[in-house]
Amino acid sequence: FDPSDWRLQIVSAGNNLRCRLSRIYFGDQAIFVRRSLFERVGGFPEVPLLEDMIFCERLRPHTRAVLLPESITTDARRFLHHGVWRSTVRGLLILGRHRLGLPPRGHGFSDEVR
Repeated sequence: FDPSDWRLQIVSAGNNLRCRLSRIYFGDQAIFVRRSLFERVGGFPEVPLLEDMIFCERLRPHTRAVLLPESITTDARRFLHHGVWRSTVRGLLILGRHRLGLPPRGHGFSDEVR
């Protein structure tokens, strides 16, 4: 994350563990896929939240996703603006609602923060 923050390092480690266990990646983790496969699974769905996660779920029957050892830098402004722990818990609640088949109720979280 940029700027770096010890709390964000914990969030990052947790996200990396989640990725290794679930093979579900979020857009800020730089998802790479061949165009032909992207089109075959229907690309990113037109939904307000979790489009990257839903896309990864669609990929599962077609390929095995891997987490590369290289790192990328993710902008931390949204986390810092909304609060690191609040943002993390909110993301987990949105994810949990999705897993239960409920609407995300995350309005406002995806708003741009500059």
